Amino acid sequence: MHLERKEINMNTKNFVANSFKSQLQGGEKLHGIWFSSCSEIIADVIRDSGFDWVLIDMEHSINTTEKVASLLRCFRDSDATPIIRPPVNEPVEIKRLLDIGVKNFLIPIVENASDAERAVQSTKYKGVGGLRGVSLGQSANRFGRIKNYFEQANDDITVIVQVESRNAISNIKNIASVPGVDGIFVGPADLSDDMGLTGNTFDDAVQGQISLMIDLCKRVGKPAGTLIFNEDYAKRYYADGFSFIACSSDLSLLRNAADAQASAFGLVNK
Repeated sequence: MHLERKEINMNTKNFVANSFKSQLQGGEKLHGIWFSSCSEIIADVIRDSGFDWVLIDMEHSINTTEKVASLLRCFRDSDATPIIRPPVNEPVEIKRLLDIGVKNFLIPIVENASDAERAVQSTKYKGVGGLRGVSLGQSANRFGRIKNYFEQANDDITVIVQVESRNAISNIKNIASVPGVDGIFVGPADLSDDMGLTGNTFDDAVQGQISLMIDLCKRVGKPAGTLIFNEDYAKRYYADGFSFIACSSDLSLLRNAADAQASAFGLVNK
């Protein structure tokens, strides 16, 4: 008995370009929020608040790759584009995040051009000199349904590198010269620590380094970003030339609201 072989008509999907990358390259001012709570409920609360982007942190939180995959689904079709900060600048960590569909990265602790090259290479396939491994069926390519994924993916990923020391800031020209670096982000907390002013991010010396950073980014034509928990400073930074800033986090907003409520009833420092 011969059974007729039937062709399976796969439901193919079109490749969707990374709108955040084009906005960043287009010079738009993009306002974001830091996300460390690992909570899908909180993600659902803030997804429609109007933020342009949300930084899902893995370096200073307990977010796992599995948790990030769940959070990505929370922000699907939201105006807040997810950016992921992996725990380290390491190809295997980044590969796993790429496979679950991450398109935008903030890579921590980039000190020089070599670190920046490693970050970029981790997001690109070996055919163009990268380090990324190939998996034919993952969330990133809708399990094989996006037929032109491999032709498009190399140029679609956003790589933002994080400078967190005076040495890194002094190397911005070399870091920015690495093809594939889309933006530079200054981390004020670690910068203050590098300067012996741990936690004093508003110190004049730290602010001086941040001013130097934005000046260098403007010279090399790279979008600059930062995190600063002060609205007045954030507005000043935008005026100075920063392109993307977060001035709050899910946890800081929750803490401030809880403290304000407790204070209203005389419960603070009880």
